[in-house]
Amino acid sequence: MDETADTPFSAPVPPEGHSLIAPAGDGRRGRWFKATQLRLNRTVALKFLHPALAESALFVEAFLNAGRQAAGIVHQAALPVINIYPRQRCIAFQWCKGSPLAASARSLGPFRVAHIGETVLDCLAALHVTGRCHGNLSPGNIFLDGEGGVWVDDFFQPPAMRDGDRVFEADHAFLAPEFLRTGRLDWRTDVFTLGCVLDTLIDRKQMPRELAGVLEAMRALDPARRGESPEQVKAALGRVKKLEESRQSAILGRRPARRRYRRMPAEFEVSMQRRSTTPGETAVLLNKIRDIGENGVFIETEDALLTVGSILELDFALKGVEGKVHAFGIVRWKSEPPMPKGVGVQFLEVDQAGLQNLRQFLGER
Repeated sequence: MDETADTPFSAPVPPEGHSLIAPAGDGRRGRWFKATQLRLNRTVALKFLHPALAESALFVEAFLNAGRQAAGIVHQAALPVINIYPRQRCIAFQWCKGSPLAASARSLGPFRVAHIGETVLDCLAALHVTGRCHGNLSPGNIFLDGEGGVWVDDFFQPPAMRDGDRVFEADHAFLAPEFLRTGRLDWRTDVFTLGCVLDTLIDRKQMPRELAGVLEAMRALDPARRGESPEQVKAALGRVKKLEESRQSAILGRRPARRRYRRMPAEFEVSMQRRSTTPGETAVLLNKIRDIGENGVFIETEDALLTVGSILELDFALKGVEGKVHAFGIVRWKSEPPMPKGVGVQFLEVDQAGLQNLRQFLGER
């Protein structure tokens, strides 16, 4: 959730046993708050139905019923529901230290965009096989955490409802044309809305043609042109990831004959951060970069949460070189005693200035 502690808000009364810490963002349907669950002394996210909708019994029941159904979804990318509080018109979720995709507009690389799309479709697979769908994907209900994780919210929330004079409609920019015409929802509407969301994340001038082709198909006005199944669309995004990984490998010079790689002497140990996408929230990775090359780093660390396949957003400085290196990487292997305990991180994306700094550092050492 995107904490906005300085945002003015009218604090609701929290459910018994909870204490509000700070507002964590407003959406079209609800208001988020960071809170403490006092009995367990843990941080949770409380989502309250927006006051403009909370006086309608129809909207309240739809909001709470969606929470009840979402609690049955078991997937690593589904934001876990902890409890439902009908009296407060509130749903409690696991706290996600991160920001909605709306905060990443036009700022992500093609690998990350494809990875997000692939993860969301994998999360929705359990719904699609039963004939149901999300129906309401947007940059406001898909979150990124500080370790490359993707979280999805707002399951089963109708994208449009009316109760007398009270009307709720999701952002039309992310609604499939067939829904706007007929109200029909199926997996193809999810593919369309997800394609629209992914298109907002990357600068179109930097979009490779392979990704552009997949997103164009996902956003086809004719539902039949969006693919034969969600699995086919997911596989297409997976191919984009592999192509980008190969392309980045060539850019970074990972071929053995060209590889530049250096063991770091003690005086060049470098601190490194695992970053949250929430501004101001960074956690220093207990870290010593022991080996560094154009294609990645070996980090000496005791962090047990770093498993093979973990995706990290990294910032690190290089002694004697101005500026930092900003990279997006994946843990490819781990080492255990008697070898130094740590992880090998392969770079997937490196910012241009950081790549120049890295090459300067390797060239001078």
